[in-house]
Amino acid sequence: MKLSIIGGTGKLGYGLAKRFAKLEKNVMIGSRDKNKALAKAKEINDKLMTSHVQGDDLVAAADWGDLVFLTVPFSAQLDTVKQIKDILVGKILIDTTVPLITENPTIQSDRVTSTAEDIDKLIGENSKLVSGFHTISHTVLTNLEKEIDSDVLLCGNDDEAVKLVADLVEELGANPIHVGDLKNARVLERLTPMIIGINKRYNKRHIGIKITGIK
Repeated sequence: MKLSIIGGTGKLGYGLAKRFAKLEKNVMIGSRDKNKALAKAKEINDKLMTSHVQGDDLVAAADWGDLVFLTVPFSAQLDTVKQIKDILVGKILIDTTVPLITENPTIQSDRVTSTAEDIDKLIGENSKLVSGFHTISHTVLTNLEKEIDSDVLLCGNDDEAVKLVADLVEELGANPIHVGDLKNARVLERLTPMIIGINKRYNKRHIGIKITGIK
């Protein structure tokens, strides 16, 4: 399975690329700046002594992958999806973006619906959307010596698509939790600024969430 990470030059996308490359998954980093994508791919390949990571522009990367992770900043989210939505037909898109307020990312935005629901309408019924990874710190992902000891919360309207992403989460050594349909992305997206605030308050960088009582 080929994994494309759109926005893979950013913190979360880079961490995911490293984790998947360690598992010897075929990964392509996509960026508006192809040279930046190539540089990040080389950086990971050199560190892990592998050749599993490639880089290209975001359109080529989206076309290449079977599963496409969207890890761009919120300000670039809709514009990026508009550029690749026709390429996403028949694919699963995993949206990790959050509507953070740039001036203070600990403050909740005044949105009624989730940005994931907006994307779902944009890409249409021929693509499957899974929303998740909002509560995992990029510092944990980037540090390959550190286990992911918090749960990875996932939601989506297609159970098979969520299950496929959950299987990938398990390969990362983490515990996936299917938290419901896509409307619950309204909750997931609001968890991120809360966690950022908790990290600041307690002077941490790796606080996560665990769901108890399932096992």
